[in-house]
Amino acid sequence: AVPGVRVVLAGRDPAPAVRSLAGPGVEVTGALSDALLAQRRAQAWVYAVPMRMGSGVRFKVLEAMAARVPLVSTSLGVSGTGAEHTRHALVSDDAEGFARQLIEVLSDPARGAALAEASRRLAEEAHDWRHITPRLLAVYDCLADQKADREADGLTVVATVLNERSSAGRLVRSLAAQTRGPDEVVMVDGGSTDGTPDVLRSHPASSALQLRVIEAPGANISRGRNVAIEAAAHETLLVTDAGVELHAAWAERLATELPGGTRPLRAASGFFVSAPRGAWELALGATTLPDVADVNPARFLPSSRSVAFTRQAWQAAGGYPEWLDFCEDLVFDFGLLAAGARPRFVPRAVVRFRPRPTVRAFFLQYYRYARGDGKAELWRLRHAVRYGTYLGGAALAVRAARGDRAALALLVLAGGAYLRRPLVRLFEQAPDAGAFARAAPLVPLARLAGDVAKMIGYPVGVLWRLRHQAGQTHARNRSSRS
Repeated sequence: AVPGVRVVLAGRDPAPAVRSLAGPGVEVTGALSDALLAQRRAQAWVYAVPMRMGSGVRFKVLEAMAARVPLVSTSLGVSGTGAEHTRHALVSDDAEGFARQLIEVLSDPARGAALAEASRRLAEEAHDWRHITPRLLAVYDCLADQKADREADGLTVVATVLNERSSAGRLVRSLAAQTRGPDEVVMVDGGSTDGTPDVLRSHPASSALQLRVIEAPGANISRGRNVAIEAAAHETLLVTDAGVELHAAWAERLATELPGGTRPLRAASGFFVSAPRGAWELALGATTLPDVADVNPARFLPSSRSVAFTRQAWQAAGGYPEWLDFCEDLVFDFGLLAAGARPRFVPRAVVRFRPRPTVRAFFLQYYRYARGDGKAELWRLRHAVRYGTYLGGAALAVRAARGDRAALALLVLAGGAYLRRPLVRLFEQAPDAGAFARAAPLVPLARLAGDVAKMIGYPVGVLWRLRHQAGQTHARNRSSRS
C-alpha cells in the first residue's frame, strides 16, 4: 500500500525468530547506543508499538511522543501515558486494524504531523521531569512521614509459650533478624515445666529485642495473649505463636500493610506455611494447609500465628476469648469483623511451622480444634456435611463389599475427588519425585485421621457448651429466687 517503506526492528539481543525477519525492506539492528537509537527514532515516519503483553512504564512510547514521532500502538502500549486514540496516536488491538492505522499515517503526512505535535504537548504537560519530580518527591515525603509515624508508634510482638524449650530459640532468632525489628517483645509463659522462660531470657538475642517474659501459670492461650497485650507498651500489636520461624520481613510487611493509618480499628493478616521434616509431615502440610492460590483474601480468617492489629481493634473485638482453649483465634477474628476491622491479607508476611510429627499428635490437635468448634458453635454446616459424607461413604462401601460395582466406582471417584487437591499441593511442594512418592500414600491417612478426630471432638465440644449453658441458666434461676 505504501511502496518504499522500510521496517526497522531496533533493540538489543533480538531472538532468532526476529533475526530471521531481516531482508529486503526489513532491518534488524541489534544493540544501538542511546545516541544512535535517538537518531533512528527521529528519522522514523511512524513509531509502531504492537505490544500485546507486558507491564511497567512505557518508556519507548514516552520517548516517541517526546521526539514528535507519529505513534501507532495497541491500547496496552499507550496504557498509562494518557494518549487518546485519534488525538495523540492511532490505537488498534488487532493485526488488520493496526496495519490500516500504519497505512493512514504513512499515506497522510499532515495527519501524522498533527498526531505527533499533540503527543509532544502531552509529553511536556504530563511527563516532563519538571512536573514529575515534585510529585515524586511528594510521594517520598509522604512515605517517609508514614514510616516515621509507624516508628514513633512502635511495634510490640506478643506470643504465648508452654514447654517450648526446643523451639524457643528459633523464634527468638527470627525475631532478632527482622528487617524492621520490634520495639519490644512480650511473651507469656503458661506454666512451663521444661525451663522455657529461662531459655528465652538467657538467649543472646533477648536483650537486643527488649524481651519481657511474663510467667502466668495456668493461663490458656487466650488468657496469655490478653495478658501480653495488656502489658504491651505500643499501640501496634503483632501476634505470633511459639514453635514458628518468622520470615525476615514478617514484621515490616504486616506493619506496613495495616490499612488506613488514621483509622483506629485496623488489622492485617499474614500467612503460614509448613516446614516439614520427613514424609509424614510433608503429607500433613499438603493435606491441612492451603496454598496462597487457594485463599480468597476477602474471606480469609487469619491465624494468630501471623496477624497484626491495633490495641483499639483488640478492645473492640472483646479481646481473645479466655473461656475457649482452642479455636480462640477464629472467635477473635469474628470479633474483629463485627467491630469493622476486616484484616487486610498480606500473603508475604509468612511464618513457617513444623506440622505435628506423629499421627497421634495430629489426631489430638484436630480433636481439640473440633472440640473448640463445638464449644464456640462454629462451622455447624461444615461438620454436618462431614458426618453426612462419611455416612454416605460407609453406605457405598457396604454395597461395594457386596459386589455392587457401581457403588465401588462411585466410592473410588468420590475418594479421588476428595484427595485431589492435597495431592496436587503435595506434588507442587515436594522437593523431588522420591519425596512425593514417599508422602503420597500418607495423604489418605492424614485426611482420615483429621476427619475422625473432628467427628469425635465436635460433639464433645457441643456437650460442653450445652452443660455450660445449662449451668449458667441454673445459676441465674437460683439468683433470681434468692
